[in-house]
Amino acid sequence: MSGAILDVRGLDAFYGPIQALFGLDFAVPAGGVTALLGANGAGKTTTLRALSGLVRRTGDIRLRGRPIAGLSTEAIARLGVAHVPDGRGTFTDLTVDENLRLGAHVRSDRSAARRDLDRVFGYFPRLAERRRQQAGTLSGGEQQMLAISRALMMRPALLMLDEPSFGLAPLVVADIFRILAAINRDDGVAMLIVEQNAALALDLADEAVLIETGRTALSGAAQRLRADDAVRRAYLGY
Repeated sequence: MSGAILDVRGLDAFYGPIQALFGLDFAVPAGGVTALLGANGAGKTTTLRALSGLVRRTGDIRLRGRPIAGLSTEAIARLGVAHVPDGRGTFTDLTVDENLRLGAHVRSDRSAARRDLDRVFGYFPRLAERRRQQAGTLSGGEQQMLAISRALMMRPALLMLDEPSFGLAPLVVADIFRILAAINRDDGVAMLIVEQNAALALDLADEAVLIETGRTALSGAAQRLRADDAVRRAYLGY
């Protein structure tokens, strides 16, 4: 792991005239995992939306050293940023297989995309069993697996996940985070994860950023933040 794949400096974001983020500074190390933590309404989801170009933003955002703040959402995706939003965002009327193939629509390397289909089925064998099934009939955990797999079909350099554990049973959450760790370790995919379960996120992450009311409150090594008394009391419950 060397350098930063994503470097964010002075990020402001706006919903119409309302400013939601105020000068955020953080980085995601190449091949690493950064957790974005904070209370409900702190600005975590807005941060991911701003990075994807889904809300108006200003500041310096660099992907592999290249400025991307002025690019469209599609252009950012084509550069290798995959965003798994809250609510999962699968196409419920399409099959599992069709959802996954849509994930590869930005790619021209069709033979490699077919190999990646086998790769995501290796990570999520349950989806292979249900590949002809309509996505809307899957369980919540299976839909989350599908949303992650569809993002992986883009062959991203950076995977951004918004609340991947939301609404799921603890055993399903543990399985998903185990697979995310394997994807990061084996494929070198960097990750930026928004997660309400701070303990779970800090176990996975190398770095962590704590946001309060749209501003950076703390940042640093994940294990250092986990040992911080204020963070533990406010977010880890002990």
